[in-house]
Amino acid sequence: MGKKNWVYTPKKITVKRGIGYGLTDLMGGGWNNIVSGVIFVFVMSQGINPALAGAITGIGRIFDALFSLFFGAITDDFYRTKLGRRFGRRHFFMGLEFLVLESISIPKVLGPF
Repeated sequence: MGKKNWVYTPKKITVKRGIGYGLTDLMGGGWNNIVSGVIFVFVMSQGINPALAGAITGIGRIFDALFSLFFGAITDDFYRTKLGRRFGRRHFFMGLEFLVLESISIPKVLGPF
């Protein structure tokens, strides 16, 4: 049986580490509160159906859950590839995401030449 190449070493889950993991979702919950408040103000000022505004955020959450499963399965085994060993299991995808988002946002900021 061949040698296993582990990118990350397992670490003991202590109370401090557990609190750190839990705090990462603090922004997720805070973000939902901000979006809900903005949507509430917008719905009331524009006369939009509140069910439609709620459906928009709900559909986004469903897509997020489905794509998280899909990309999680891909990135969990990515360390076995050459790129995964070089950049890490998820760092390659974060860099790819940065390039895609910047290629969209920079032309919009700079405008036509």
